[in-house]
Amino acid sequence: KSEYTQKDWDRIAREWEREEMEEDERERKEEMKKILVYSFDPNNIGKIDPEQLLAQSKKGKPTMVFFNVKEDYCKSEKQLAKITSNWASLLLNGNVQVQ
Repeated sequence: KSEYTQKDWDRIAREWEREEMEEDERERKEEMKKILVYSFDPNNIGKIDPEQLLAQSKKGKPTMVFFNVKEDYCKSEKQLAKITSNWASLLLNGNVQVQ
């Protein structure tokens, strides 16, 4: 017969689960520290290093990129739709999935 009671086993299980959750949280925080924010300046479009942008994501994981279109470049919703459509097409042609 076991020296442990059901109460002991329940306590052990709770402690084990708590430790696993704490370890998962530590790992998540470490991963978040590794994420770099890449700043895109449209005035420096010729200086962007696509390899640097791709290196910021882990292999097999998606990289999210956000952008804003300045009013100087786009005066109407129609122009905005055309610009974003063109960019989406170019990215798709480069085997980059976009939404």
